[in-house]
Amino acid sequence: MSDVLRKCQLFENLDEEHISRIEELAERRELAPGDKLFELGAEAEQVFVVLDGTVELCVPLTIHGAIREVAIASEEAGATLGWSAFVKPYRFRLSARAATAASIASFERAALHRLIDQDSGFGCVILGRIAEIISQRLLTVQALWARELQRKITEDAQMRTRG
Repeated sequence: MSDVLRKCQLFENLDEEHISRIEELAERRELAPGDKLFELGAEAEQVFVVLDGTVELCVPLTIHGAIREVAIASEEAGATLGWSAFVKPYRFRLSARAATAASIASFERAALHRLIDQDSGFGCVILGRIAEIISQRLLTVQALWARELQRKITEDAQMRTRG
């Protein structure tokens, strides 16, 4: 587990003391394909690191009158999920489910906050990395939105030229 934690975006390049303390906090979970890791709107009490396998980040969409969870990103070993545990109101902004069998390290928000409170330098590094993760998710959502907007504009233009 420590090899993946050392390389994941949230904990990358931390010193051995911090990695050791973080590893002590980790709880390993195994997910079968289709298992939910968390749901949109649920209280975000934990942060997760994918150790192996693939986990999809999903958003619920209404398609033909039925609500379906649609994957917007697939995350693999080293990915950090659940940044919402660091940002009020501490509610997940997406859902996550295992696309394949997956191993996950989970970290209680309160335990990570205690580490941050004890070591401000560590806290600055971790919170900076959380900001990077949030920025990357925003870019993913913006790209999806832009692609959909482009599709709609193209579709409308084709309708006008036909009509």
